[in-house]
Amino acid sequence: MSSEYRLVALLLFVTLWIYIIYEIKHSSMIILGGEFDPVCKYKMKPMYQPYYDFHNDTIHIAMLLADGIDNCYQAETQIKSILFHQKRWYPSKDDCCHFKHFTHINSNWLTANDRVQSFNEAKRERFPIVFHFIVDQLPYEFMNRLMSDWGLDGISVQFYPIKNYEARVRSFKSGHHAGHKSYLKLLITQILPTEIKKVIVLDADILLNDDISNLWSIFDEFSKDQCIGIAAEQNPTFYSNMGKRFWPALGYGYNAGILLIHLTKLRARGWDEIWMKTAFNLMREKRILPTGEQDVINAVLNRNKHWLYEIPCKWNIQLSAFSMRERCPVVWEFLLNRDDDNNNNNYRRKKTLRDDIVLQYPNAKLIHFNAHVKPEYFFPTPLRFPLPFDKSDEYHSTIQLSRKYFQLYYNLRSMSRYCFL
Repeated sequence: MSSEYRLVALLLFVTLWIYIIYEIKHSSMIILGGEFDPVCKYKMKPMYQPYYDFHNDTIHIAMLLADGIDNCYQAETQIKSILFHQKRWYPSKDDCCHFKHFTHINSNWLTANDRVQSFNEAKRERFPIVFHFIVDQLPYEFMNRLMSDWGLDGISVQFYPIKNYEARVRSFKSGHHAGHKSYLKLLITQILPTEIKKVIVLDADILLNDDISNLWSIFDEFSKDQCIGIAAEQNPTFYSNMGKRFWPALGYGYNAGILLIHLTKLRARGWDEIWMKTAFNLMREKRILPTGEQDVINAVLNRNKHWLYEIPCKWNIQLSAFSMRERCPVVWEFLLNRDDDNNNNNYRRKKTLRDDIVLQYPNAKLIHFNAHVKPEYFFPTPLRFPLPFDKSDEYHSTIQLSRKYFQLYYNLRSMSRYCFL
């Protein structure tokens, strides 16, 4: 080998090691606030569980957090949105006033000086929440520290290592960016304890725009046969591109970003055997499933229509690039005009939509940013975009809803977790 080639090889080797060292240090600072302990890489510490029971009134929320740290920040922001809409927020603190210019219909409480008393009075009626995180090591470290430091009243967390279940889905191919790990959601009946009867499964890229207990109450509307609640897919691309040769769903199908799963019913019906058989059959037709576990769920529901409960689409407003708002027209009115004088705390509602439009279309309850490029990718330097502008005579477009999502996400993301109680 000539001296030139040796020099080039040496430079490439040094550059690679500099990059690796930078990534390790950068990740440890962001995730742990210090050095990452390699001893714990494949061994999780004891779970944080200050409050944990399986009472019937407990709301159970499951979330898959695999690979990297962006999902964890999205999950933290989602939790803030849940707390925010349960009035668990200190608006009177100086560093917690981000939301004085955010509201939506019927949210007059946001303009009050202090709602701690309201929270304490409502606490008796609020169900406890248990978060079930299915995690790799780094998301575990992040979320365990986050929830331990946060110490939220009536809220606890359980962790389930992905490595304990990954072998069962490793052979499944997926066109989803999460790869084979997206199929772990199908193992939810095995992963969660048998004492848990029902669970809401949420993607991390979701913000709540209503009290989570209202979503949980939809379980009460299930018939004796219905066991999977899911909202309609709003992106026609999959159906248009694959409908003629491969489409395992009813119509456009259903989006698995939010699922209401009655675990007891599914376990009794042999869910594990059913979905595994369905997945293998699908992959014989098409080796890689475009939307991973969503294709499997759609195929199962196509063959077992009586299992399906269609959640109102306002509980899963999808903001992918090709989502058709005509499939779920909604409004999302939360903007206020603010006085330019920062010392003036008087805010007035900016009336942007006609009353008949507000009455004609439902308010978005849950917003799912299922586009490939997430707001978190640009934080702490938010993506520059025009402020949301509401046309007064029609429901909101996907672009308008996306701008509102960005604005709300960045405000929640930058707000201290200690603004929430």
